[in-house]
Amino acid sequence: MKLLQHIMCITLKNWINGDMETGHYEPHLNPVQYN
Repeated sequence: MKLLQHIMCITLKNWINGDMETGHYEPHLNPVQYN
């Protein structure tokens, strides 16, 4: 589904940008937990 791919792409970009900007970012859709 194209919409799902679009959402995942945005989520990935937000995760990468958030990780670079804040240095500590917890994406809601990330299956790996960093506790």
